[in-house]
Amino acid sequence: MPAIQSRDLPPDLLRHLFDLARERKISMEDLFALEEWRKHSPEAPVGRKNGSH
Repeated sequence: MPAIQSRDLPPDLLRHLFDLARERKISMEDLFALEEWRKHSPEAPVGRKNGSH
């Protein structure tokens, strides 16, 4: 599986992600926990094709 990458995101994309987190009321504590988890190089699941779930 591919690794999740979040380094060197363009500033506009990073700003957009923080806006979404704020709109969805995701706490800074949760964002820090996500970053801590991401530091351990988790693998991303392969996406589903054709939008199926």
